[in-house]
Amino acid sequence: MLWDGEGKRRAELIELEALLHPELATERTLKGLENQTTWNQGNTPWDLSGAALRLAARQRLGLLAFLEWAAAGNEWIGDDDAIASRTDLARRCASDIKLALRFSITSGMSNIQIVHQLLS
Repeated sequence: MLWDGEGKRRAELIELEALLHPELATERTLKGLENQTTWNQGNTPWDLSGAALRLAARQRLGLLAFLEWAAAGNEWIGDDDAIASRTDLARRCASDIKLALRFSITSGMSNIQIVHQLLS
């Protein structure tokens, strides 16, 4: 229970699961819509999971390919090309990332910190 960090770890695992199995992201978003309809509640933006949007953002940043590369046993450090290419793109798309993934990329963030946030 303590490891869960008040639901943070669980949320991170759900996001990783959606990245590895994209159909789950779409399913979660649809389930949110269906639940609201079943309960005769109107649909508002904060009622939707947004999992499909977050998945699309992570896919466009090449995070699945990066995870596959890392899972193949490749070691990565902050100035590695595999990280630098993704963090450069993330910095260029900072305003979109803020909307889709709900975090801000600041000029003082390291490449490792950005990758960690993207994968969280």
